[in-house]
Amino acid sequence: MKKQIVAAAVGLCIAAGAFASKNVGPGIGGVLCGSQNGLFWDVLGISINDTFFPTQLGAVTLGTSGASSWSTIVYDQTEKFIGDNMDFVATDIAMGEGEYIDTVAELLKVEDASAFKAKARDNFDAIFPSAEISAAEVTQNLIALL
Repeated sequence: MKKQIVAAAVGLCIAAGAFASKNVGPGIGGVLCGSQNGLFWDVLGISINDTFFPTQLGAVTLGTSGASSWSTIVYDQTEKFIGDNMDFVATDIAMGEGEYIDTVAELLKVEDASAFKAKARDNFDAIFPSAEISAAEVTQNLIALL
C-alpha cells in the first residue's frame, strides 16, 4: 500500500511540470514538484532531493535541475547593481575610475581591473549608446568588452 501511494505521488509530481520551486531548491525534487503549490509538494520535493540526491553540488555547479549556473548568478548580480546605480556607474565609466566601476569589475570577476576600466572608458559610447538604455543592455555591453 505504501509503495502504491509513493508511486502515485511521484507520478503526480512528474505530471505537474518541470519548474523548480523556490522552497524545494535545486534538484530533481524541485523539477518534479516545483510547479505545485502547498506544503505537501514542498515536503515531497525536498524528500526526493534528500533521498535520491543528497548533495546539490552537481545541480548548482552545472546549472541544471533548476539551479542557476555561476555565470547566470554573476550576470544577475551585476545587472542589479548597475540598475540600482546606473548614473554613478556611467559617471565612473566616463572617468575610467571610481568605486562603482571598481565594484562592477569585482562582480564580473575581472582579472585586470585597470585594463577593464580603461577599455570601458574608451568605449563609453558603445556601452551607453543612448540615455534610455537598460541595465541589462549596459551589462551585456560591458561583458562584450571582456
